[in-house]
Amino acid sequence: MGKFSNTLDKLVERCCKLHLRDWLEGICTDGSLTTVVDTTNRNESDDYFNNFPKPEVYIRTTTDGAAPIGQRRDITDFASGTITVSDAFSVAPASGDTYSIHLEYPRDEVTEAINAAIDDVANEALIDLIDEESIELVSDVYEYDIPSDFLYIYRLTMADDDGIFGEPIPSDQYKIIRGLAIPKIHFIQMPIEMQYTDHYYGELWANSDFTEERKIRIEGLGRQACLLKDTDICKIDPSYVCAQAAMYL
Repeated sequence: MGKFSNTLDKLVERCCKLHLRDWLEGICTDGSLTTVVDTTNRNESDDYFNNFPKPEVYIRTTTDGAAPIGQRRDITDFASGTITVSDAFSVAPASGDTYSIHLEYPRDEVTEAINAAIDDVANEALIDLIDEESIELVSDVYEYDIPSDFLYIYRLTMADDDGIFGEPIPSDQYKIIRGLAIPKIHFIQMPIEMQYTDHYYGELWANSDFTEERKIRIEGLGRQACLLKDTDICKIDPSYVCAQAAMYL
């Protein structure tokens, strides 16, 4: 069960720093559409990056959270703290933007290797999932699609009038219907003719508490999804993910 929480950006950093030894970073002091300027951290000699097979610069963060964040460009020249790139950024890097430099392993390849490592154990290293939005109860509807990212469900809870999820729904008052294109949750409803005072099953949740427009909280386990954005979270042990990714590379 996943108990970790690391962003893709953090995993790339950890993999490159600890295993690949291919990581430089800094903060821009200036920039243009074709340059990243860092006169504080970049003290390498002129043309230093020209001696590596795949030098690239990647914009990790920006002061406004907008472009050119997430953009990578090949490095073609370096002199006096100014990195020149082959293709223009969509927006010029500005003072305060952070970046990383990769000299031998392109960032896209590192990300691909991280996702391959995740796929290797995604069916065993299951992670906790919680969904409070997918199911909203409708009067006289007792079956609802299960969100596709759930492999197992261990608890359902209905919100109260204030939207607070309190006591779980008893497990004998619903069942999971498998073998369908989309598995479903079926809430048990006693036939009307069997509902009468003092009947053992007369207090089933679906009959006594089923309230239209209330949300159902689903708790269960699922696979770790592939990481596409820098901010995507991985809940698998980063020691395994980064070491395995480095092995692939």
